[in-house]
Amino acid sequence: MAKKSKKAKSRSKSKVKPDQQPDIYLAVSLGLISIITFFSFIIINDRNLLGPFGEVIARYLYVFFGKASYVIPFITGFYSYAVFRNEMKYASTRYLAGFSAALISISLFMALVVKGGALETFHMEKVAKLIGRDMRTFWEGMPAVLRVMDGNYKFYTGGILGYNLAHFLSAWFNIIGAYIVFILLTALSFFLLGKEEMLFAAGRFARDVFMNAADYVKSLFMDIRNNKEDDEDDEEDEVKEKKPKAKKETEKPMTKKEEKEAAKKLKEQEKAEEQERKKPVKREKLNIITPDEPSEKKTKAIQAVVKGDYTLPSIDLLKGNAVDTAGGEKKDYAEDAEKLKKTLKDFGVEAEVVNVVDGPVISRFELELATGTKVSRVVNLADDIALSMRVEQVRVAPVPNKSLIGIEVPKSNKKTITLKELIETEAFQDSGSLLTMAIGKDLGGKAIIAELGKMPHLLIAGATGSGKSVCINSIIMSVIYKASPDEVKLVLVDPKRVELTHYRDIPHLISPVITDPKHAAYVLKKLTYEMDYRYDMLAKEGARDINTYNKMASEFNMQLKSEPDFNPEDLKKSLPYIILIIDELADLMTLAKANVEASLQRLAQLARAVGIHIVLATQRPSVDVITGVIKANFPSRIAFQVMSKVDSRTILDMNGADALLGRGDMLYAPADISKPLRGQAAFVSSEEISKVCHFIKKQRKPDISPEFDMKDDDPDLSGDGDTGTGGDEMMKKAIDLAKNKGNISTSYLQRKLGIGYSKAARMIDDMEEKGLITEADGNKPREYIGD
Repeated sequence: MAKKSKKAKSRSKSKVKPDQQPDIYLAVSLGLISIITFFSFIIINDRNLLGPFGEVIARYLYVFFGKASYVIPFITGFYSYAVFRNEMKYASTRYLAGFSAALISISLFMALVVKGGALETFHMEKVAKLIGRDMRTFWEGMPAVLRVMDGNYKFYTGGILGYNLAHFLSAWFNIIGAYIVFILLTALSFFLLGKEEMLFAAGRFARDVFMNAADYVKSLFMDIRNNKEDDEDDEEDEVKEKKPKAKKETEKPMTKKEEKEAAKKLKEQEKAEEQERKKPVKREKLNIITPDEPSEKKTKAIQAVVKGDYTLPSIDLLKGNAVDTAGGEKKDYAEDAEKLKKTLKDFGVEAEVVNVVDGPVISRFELELATGTKVSRVVNLADDIALSMRVEQVRVAPVPNKSLIGIEVPKSNKKTITLKELIETEAFQDSGSLLTMAIGKDLGGKAIIAELGKMPHLLIAGATGSGKSVCINSIIMSVIYKASPDEVKLVLVDPKRVELTHYRDIPHLISPVITDPKHAAYVLKKLTYEMDYRYDMLAKEGARDINTYNKMASEFNMQLKSEPDFNPEDLKKSLPYIILIIDELADLMTLAKANVEASLQRLAQLARAVGIHIVLATQRPSVDVITGVIKANFPSRIAFQVMSKVDSRTILDMNGADALLGRGDMLYAPADISKPLRGQAAFVSSEEISKVCHFIKKQRKPDISPEFDMKDDDPDLSGDGDTGTGGDEMMKKAIDLAKNKGNISTSYLQRKLGIGYSKAARMIDDMEEKGLITEADGNKPREYIGD
């Protein structure tokens, strides 16, 4: 099959369009001319190699151009090759003029430099004397010249062209002017044939010749000095030993050829040593790093935690990993490492595989590059590496905290990371934060356990099916397994209406699961009021943050309970954490951008100290959704697979998310690390979520706060509000404007009340239905006709 594909490939390459096929006959003709001309100049045993025919050609060319005629076979041969390769640019006037100028300059040079120079110019008078009669024209005397000259024509090394041109220039411009014309012709030929690069190349060649000559002279002096020092040392040894010794025979000096060969060998040896030094150190054995199971061991027994009258859900409600269907199969990474090394070497990159990190979903090959190799060279070979490793795509990135580069290759037998195995880890169980989140595992199999309080807000982005919603479920479930409803409250916004339905009526909610964008904007506004209220409470108690306040409240309550006249109504209530989770930000930004963005900005900037944290998710991470204001206040981010490099740079400020595999493959970028960490997000099924929610719903009902219960007449529904009419107060203002002005229009209401077009248009329709204004008449304002 490989041979067939190669043949097919060669046939496809050989197919050339008819108008682009080379002129074979012209190429062969030029080639024959080149060969004949070349061999006509070769003489063996005083006879021309091509006989009389070759002798005539050689004589004519030599008489015309002199020794410059030796260049003609090479020029015709070059054009034969150019025609055969269909390089028709060399047939342009530029290149023909360049070769002509080169031929003339060489002929002129021979006439000026060779013995006699311009003083022995080939004149018609000399021809007349040579043949014994006068001639009227040059062409009349040319055959006679060839007959009479016999072998003596070789003396005229510049040819008729060179000698007559040298004679003319010497007569008019003196010999110096002739040399100047020769230099100008040479420069012109260089420019026409190879532009300025040939001049630069000639300059570099002259420089190299000069430097090599200087080094050679220097080495000669060094050899003389070393020989002299050796002789002096020998004399000293003879004096010390006091023994007569025969004179030391002088070493035979090296010839120039031997010196050149020795210098060449020395350079080759130095070059080989330099290449060997640049190569990475070869490892005899490949180091395979597997997940460290002891550090991730399960706790001995996870008992149900009781907090007051509330019991945290049992770990048994979650499912663990299924039995390994691969049967513990160990992959031969040595073969893959050798294949990867060979692929890089084929593209000129020297590298050595140092470690292989055997992760649950991804295997990372950690490479040590040769000295002077740029990382970008390997990054640009990602597609070629993926083709060689027979995978969909690979990701190339430097390994954090190591001077190595990692090539992340998907595994064929992927392992599912369940939420249960993360919650069972000591990192999750021993965490004292109520906002601990079980996110997933990194490439090495280490659990990624984060604290939302330290983030302090989280931005998640990913295309449909990439695992974004499953990650949100893991975050909510982590909170449910860590905190009681008295400790953490949730505000869930689900514009898609189907993603967070399992969490309806759970006791952690302070507001029903929000599906209406208008309600979401309202709740965000109320959260800013809650934030201001909490700041007032902290300022009154002299606390810096919510942890300090709750600690002070706990100490106060303990002291109060010890007093004899204790009144339970005097106890201070702790402030619970509030987590706002928005499953799809794009819908809110489309329908109520002004109110949503302004509230999110205030909350993201100020709400951390009072225990309000935000988790935003979107499947469209474009700049009109994740604006600069939002992005600046969400330093911690999780990127799942996105559709383009632009989306990746929007969420992570770098490429990489576009090369993920989907289905939970993620790049986790907390605020405290510079490079994102690749990992696999935890999976939790709908069945598990239903069991856990059913368990906690039986214990309590949600304590819905009346502040978050939206009312249509609430003044906080005014503003941009393209989703409602805004209540009786706003309608009353609109009617007063129409009555005072005598007429009303939609644009006038927008300017005066600061509302959107759709809201103003609905208010105009309401006034028309009530009979307060006239019907529409084109673009004219409506007249007020009410009482």
